[in-house]
Amino acid sequence: MIDRGVAITVLSGVHVGCIELLAKQSIRSVSDLKGKRVGIPGFGNSSHVHITLMAAEVGLDPSKDIDWVVGSEKQLFIDGKIDAFIGVSPDPQELRARQIGHVLLKTAVDRPWSQYFCCMLIGR
Repeated sequence: MIDRGVAITVLSGVHVGCIELLAKQSIRSVSDLKGKRVGIPGFGNSSHVHITLMAAEVGLDPSKDIDWVVGSEKQLFIDGKIDAFIGVSPDPQELRARQIGHVLLKTAVDRPWSQYFCCMLIGR
């Protein structure tokens, strides 16, 4: 953590639609991501970190077991160039309406992720 010398207070944590791990139909669990192409907008961003944590939670080594693909995840997924990615509203809703892929994990309801806030209201 970087101390910027500014006092802040976390006022509230919320789940407001949250993130969804979307995958092609043949992938039925996070463990099935082993050897698969997973899309991220860049290394070290929140999507990469979330999927890394999800994979490690089920015993995968994200640096060895996942083939990371950097780019526009939604379009790569639609084009069949990746097998999974983290979607945020409105992408999951759009893909469900178009019957492309399925929700593998939803942080608002799936444990242990539903036990952690992904969004916070902070003030100073």
